[in-house]
Amino acid sequence: MLNWVISEAIGESWQHAYRPLVGNALWERLKAYGLDVLPSLGASERLTLLGALFDHRRPILADYPLHSYVRFRRRRAALREIERFMVIPFFAQFGITSVTELSERLHADQMPTLAGMRADVLAIIEARRHGRAAHGTPIAALPRGAMGPVLVEGYKRSIAAMWMSERFVQLYICEE
Repeated sequence: MLNWVISEAIGESWQHAYRPLVGNALWERLKAYGLDVLPSLGASERLTLLGALFDHRRPILADYPLHSYVRFRRRRAALREIERFMVIPFFAQFGITSVTELSERLHADQMPTLAGMRADVLAIIEARRHGRAAHGTPIAALPRGAMGPVLVEGYKRSIAAMWMSERFVQLYICEE
């Protein structure tokens, strides 16, 4: 979970939300060292980061079994597997149920409400073309009673991989 919060805290999309939650001094360390800062973090800093994640991502954490005791297993997933993942309930308001549907609608520029998301995907693609990696790793969970895995976090990075026709995506699978 610390990987998730650090990646979000220093990423372009959410740094405005995390900086006030973690404080300037810690945020500057995160920005300077990225995930390499993990071994040097003290217990209080780790708790601050987890608290920030729980504050910022409360709706996602309430719907899925992503608690501090959950284990995340990193693995490589074929892109065609990611394409079949379900989406979080937020996207239901747009009639979208899968990552593929979301990707297709964003690609066709049919979602003015999510124009910022589309712009972020295009920015990730542009950065990747110049050799820069996007921060973070997508997270998926298999909620009880679900039809299949749900992509909980990392939509932009996953969709960028789809648009770039990559064969694999690194992701974390949440395990209770």
